Amino acid sequence: MKKLKKTLLALLLAGGFAGQGVAGINYLHLYLVGDATPAGWNENLPEEFASPEFGKFHWEGWLNEGQFKMLNTIGDWGTSLVAPESDLEFVSGQEYNILWNGDGNGNPDYKFVNAEAGYVSIDVNLNALKARMTRPALKLIGPAALGWYTDNRVIPVYPAADGSISWTGQLHQGELKFITGSDWVPSYNSTTDGEALTPGEHQMAHRTDYAQDDFKFVVEEAGLYTLTFDLDTPSVTVSMLESPDLHGQYTADAGRYLVAVDENTASVHVAPMPKQLYIGTGADDMVEIPGTGTPGVFSGEVPLYSDRVYRLCYDLSDVEGSTLSPNEDVNLSTGETSNVAPVSMGWYRVANTAFYQMDADFTNQTFPRLSATQLSATEVNAIDEVDPDSSSMEIYTLSGIRVPGRDLSALQPGMYLVKIIMHNATKVYKKIIN
Repeated sequence: MKKLKKTLLALLLAGGFAGQGVAGINYLHLYLVGDATPAGWNENLPEEFASPEFGKFHWEGWLNEGQFKMLNTIGDWGTSLVAPESDLEFVSGQEYNILWNGDGNGNPDYKFVNAEAGYVSIDVNLNALKARMTRPALKLIGPAALGWYTDNRVIPVYPAADGSISWTGQLHQGELKFITGSDWVPSYNSTTDGEALTPGEHQMAHRTDYAQDDFKFVVEEAGLYTLTFDLDTPSVTVSMLESPDLHGQYTADAGRYLVAVDENTASVHVAPMPKQLYIGTGADDMVEIPGTGTPGVFSGEVPLYSDRVYRLCYDLSDVEGSTLSPNEDVNLSTGETSNVAPVSMGWYRVANTAFYQMDADFTNQTFPRLSATQLSATEVNAIDEVDPDSSSMEIYTLSGIRVPGRDLSALQPGMYLVKIIMHNATKVYKKIIN
């Protein structure tokens, strides 16, 4: 009921109350796409924004130098949100208008431009059609963070809307300092070598050239910290948070959940062990992979098409909310894969249009197993000649006697009737076997 209310609210707003909303916009989802993003101009693999409030979206990550825009729906260029002018460079901290380019309204397909590769934070308000990009004020660097790297292996710290700079997260034992750009200087360092970064206020030295002392702070105890910076002083105030004690909090049997962690360990995705399993391109064409009787194990024959992309789901009443997919595109024709996770990211493909033996096993506690083995190649032609939504095939003689199996190559020469059952529809055509 809660999901239904949320959906109805989105539809009402999209329909346009007086003075509110833009017809056609989906206020529940937003995606980032472009050659500045990790997947490039791939409308099926955009970066998804988080939505802290209805109609408001937030994304943090690494952008390459290049163009980008937003999509309202995965895979649909007709739902673009674009810049108000051609190649508009996004300047940190400045707010920009964005234009809805859906429903054939004729707005030019203008792109935003990220002129400098690096970490950025992007906030979009679809209610007001505004967007703001912010670059980090500081970056945590050193073994207490992610190591001594100056590229994309730092922890960015973004300023808040009021200009304050604060960060909360996990620190390891080891050295730490704070850089402001893509090089070792300028940076903010300890005023003495090896100063322990303990709770309380610590003065910082602003290092602007390599001749100055490169003193580091030292984190003596790993844990959760909040660092609050004052760059005018300059200083950093440290507080240590009490780590949660999870011992004994999880009593579920092993193998009850599927868990995936993204590459930046920024998000954890959890799904229940599937009780049913379906494969398809979306909610309208999901085909069940039958269960074997063993919980978490599925096996059956399904038609797959070379010109389509597929995902798995485990709940037909909420296909989008129960999606299982790879984190990057996987060709199932090349063999077994364990790239199965409770995320909406990559797609499964096959090399040939054919019936496939699908096998899925989620009982392994380390990783799931998924495979698609192509059955008789002669069935490729049978599917190509009929509606591509076929789900099963039956063969009959002209006198109406059903021939066991589906292997056309095993038939005696003659003419046969081939019946394709497509969900709730049936199609029959003639097939000559020489």
